Amino acid sequence: MGYDGYKKVKGVKISVLVDLEELHLSIIVVSANENDSTLYVPALKNFKIQRPIGRPVNRPSKVTADAIYDTGEIRKYNRRRGSKSVRLP
Repeated sequence: MGYDGYKKVKGVKISVLVDLEELHLSIIVVSANENDSTLYVPALKNFKIQRPIGRPVNRPSKVTADAIYDTGEIRKYNRRRGSKSVRLP
């Protein structure tokens, strides 16, 4: 449940995927008691960059994320998709 001490938290949580220039690529809104790491896959699946010719880009080559996203399951997911995982210090 995160850092809420298993209390019932009301409100919303916003998970935002941005590029290196801090442009929003994907936004996910869920209830506040949702764990951050569960929002990782939906945020990546929601992201697409249209190109003038060809298919849209939907797989980043490198993902830099906070420590909460540094789980074995997420690293495995990134490897399957061909993305490199980089953890923020």
